[in-house]
Amino acid sequence: MSLKLNDRTNRLWLPGLTILLGAIICLSLIHFYFLTFGQRIFWLASRWPVEVNFPWLCVLPFLGAAAAYWSRRQGGSRVMRAAAGLSPVRLFIAIFWFEQAQYVIFRYLLPIYIGGKHSAHFFPVFAWSVLNWVIIPAVVLLFGMLPFLQ
Repeated sequence: MSLKLNDRTNRLWLPGLTILLGAIICLSLIHFYFLTFGQRIFWLASRWPVEVNFPWLCVLPFLGAAAAYWSRRQGGSRVMRAAAGLSPVRLFIAIFWFEQAQYVIFRYLLPIYIGGKHSAHFFPVFAWSVLNWVIIPAVVLLFGMLPFLQ
């Protein structure tokens, strides 16, 4: 018995969810390797340290290219190819808003309103988090998808 899927599933959801799974597996394996063998993950900025995982960022263009290519082979439009390739970023945006934003709000904003303390670190921490988990992966994925968006 063969499973017949609609066009949107073939052009958007299968490529997108496959590279999303691939990105999560790669990130998990890289973190496992770094934690197990004592390797250091790169940190930028000494005042507000942000973890930048360069090996994982090197894998993302290939995953974005694979999703855009798969979507193009299924007849997906440019928008569908871009959406399939950027599916890990959509997950990171959701995680960012549900985890990072809550952390920043409870850590930095509530003391401002409750205790009258003002934290000067709120906006830099928020900006570094957005840069690290949303903007940089999106640019790297777009870099890999560019040949397949024509």
